[in-house]
Amino acid sequence: MGLIYRVAVINQEGQLIYSHEKNTTYPEVEKTFSFPLDIQLKLSNKGNRVMVEFGERDGIKIGHSISAVNGTPVNGPKLSNGTPILDFLSSPENFPLSVKFCRPRFTADEQLTMYSLLYTMYALSANLSPVAGSSGFEQIDGDNFKVNIFQTVTGIKFIVISDLKQQNMEVLLRKMYELYSDVLKDPLYTNNSQPIKNALFDNALQFAIEQFEKNGNVS
Repeated sequence: MGLIYRVAVINQEGQLIYSHEKNTTYPEVEKTFSFPLDIQLKLSNKGNRVMVEFGERDGIKIGHSISAVNGTPVNGPKLSNGTPILDFLSSPENFPLSVKFCRPRFTADEQLTMYSLLYTMYALSANLSPVAGSSGFEQIDGDNFKVNIFQTVTGIKFIVISDLKQQNMEVLLRKMYELYSDVLKDPLYTNNSQPIKNALFDNALQFAIEQFEKNGNVS
């Protein structure tokens, strides 16, 4: 069976009311470079990391961020001594050097941005359909992952991001809907613009994900 990387719930207004990311340790790739670098780097939109913009090679992918230089972990966009990484890498006298890359974890702000984009893409895909009354996309495939969305009749969207090996995603999506329906019965949860902070929901969903990863089904 495949892996489930992330799950989320978005309400009718496009607000992210729940998200969960699997606690996965992403592999790192370390390479030695001579000057000039043959990959294009940039600061992330929030300026909190240096990431690959162009020039995939040897397991280094677009979107990967620098986690260490010459074996020393970096502090966001700066080296441990405070020097900006991009400045250090633009100086020929610092080469040759080794750089370690890894897939970054999303910050809270980046999660909001990502799921807002998925919400918008879903609405756009419904408008693109040549058939009147169509809903939005149900699945997007990447080179090594896929995104599945299930929308209820009330407009709540359940999202699962998984690897390509995972099948029968509608089973897990509908289980998420079932568990969410139980949350609505909680008298303390008065409207669906509230973030879901419910230990029973967390535990039940985590158990369902583990079940689904093992045998492709949930009880």
